[in-house]
Amino acid sequence: MRADRRLSLIVLGFVALLVAVRAAADDTPRVPPEPYFRHGDFGALKLSPSGKYIGAVVPAQGRLRLAVIDLDAKTSAIAGAIDGEDIVQFDWVNDGRLVFTIADLQAGSGEQRGEGLFAVNRDGTDFRRLAPTARAQANQG
Repeated sequence: MRADRRLSLIVLGFVALLVAVRAAADDTPRVPPEPYFRHGDFGALKLSPSGKYIGAVVPAQGRLRLAVIDLDAKTSAIAGAIDGEDIVQFDWVNDGRLVFTIADLQAGSGEQRGEGLFAVNRDGTDFRRLAPTARAQANQG
């Protein structure tokens, strides 16, 4: 077999393979991009000291909120939220109290900063600001 005929067969085979792959790719269902850009249903899951509750960061009303799941009662409720802010980190103090920090995750990357320190009971009562936000300090000074 001559070299130019062999090269023609290789090129023809390659083209046929590309056509077959392209046809198979067109039959593949398209995955919408939205699931890759939304917040997960739960994040930062943390077990309480007794193991009776789970704290979680959850999306609600377009922001990230602090929720507590009661494992015995099989219920969950939002324990902490601040309008216009997202809860970015939290920890259990004890079974009844949590502390958390906030940021505006909808702001630009250069404006992202952990702000303030807050505390709340697991049932959402007795909310307190323990340390002011950077914006609150700037507004006072």
